[in-house]
Amino acid sequence: MKMPSLTTVFESPLFHFVTRLRVSHKIWIGFGLLITLVMLVAGLSIHALNRAEQQMSRVVDVSQPAMLQAFAVTEALNRANGALGFYLLSKEPRDRDEYESMSKALDQGLKKLASLPVIANDASLRQRVAEIRKDVDRFLAYQPRMLELAVNDNKNFPGVGFSAREMAPLASAVQQNLGTMIDAERDEDATPERKALLEELAELRQLWMNELIANRAFIAFRGDRNVQNLRLYRDGFMDKVGKIKALGEDVLNFEQAEAIDNIDRIMREYFKLQDKLIAVHNSDKWRTDAWLLRSEIGPLVSRIKQ
Repeated sequence: MKMPSLTTVFESPLFHFVTRLRVSHKIWIGFGLLITLVMLVAGLSIHALNRAEQQMSRVVDVSQPAMLQAFAVTEALNRANGALGFYLLSKEPRDRDEYESMSKALDQGLKKLASLPVIANDASLRQRVAEIRKDVDRFLAYQPRMLELAVNDNKNFPGVGFSAREMAPLASAVQQNLGTMIDAERDEDATPERKALLEELAELRQLWMNELIANRAFIAFRGDRNVQNLRLYRDGFMDKVGKIKALGEDVLNFEQAEAIDNIDRIMREYFKLQDKLIAVHNSDKWRTDAWLLRSEIGPLVSRIKQ
């Protein structure tokens, strides 16, 4: 756009009109223009303040309750998850009560959040809260199982349950057969050969007791050293069984020969189960509650808090 020249400006009627005005008139006109400008700025400022007040009112009346309720839900989730961890370690009733109480608060708090107008009237927020609801329901669904694991070692520690259920009956059977072999020796003459056999049987029984003690130590402490002890006593016991079995009917009486055959058969089954125990009890799932917290509940809580 071409700017007007100075000559054109000076020759314009408006310029001639202004130049003919008195100085006092010019002052009043300037003052009037200034007042008009001030009023315009003030009007714009008032409009902006009114708009800001409306927005603030919406935050206070609508958005703030939703934000505070969301914080309350997060707080309940954190406290429920923390109380669960404490209860699994302490087994204290107060930690269990806190876990149950905060789980209820979490459920009720999320229901209240979903019912707020700012959530109910916004499709995207409704969808987000619905997704959180699904994850919270999954979190709450763990409660019965976690409470049971806290008081049931056989279920919480798969190795403990496996050992008690599968291995303990076989261990008792070996002990019974060892007792049978020793009792059967009472009817024999006290010859040097019989005394030597009795010493072998006593040593065999001690090796078996050492094996059982090592098995309990592995369940209690796990670790490579405990596995080595298990296999050390296992090898010693199997070697001794083979040595006694090789004596045959020339030394062993009928009851002893039958019992050593039983021991040989049972111990092989027992040691196969023991290898399974080692695999289970040395895995990441050796403690079920800790594995669930680490692999399932923990990621679920993190996803809810996001």
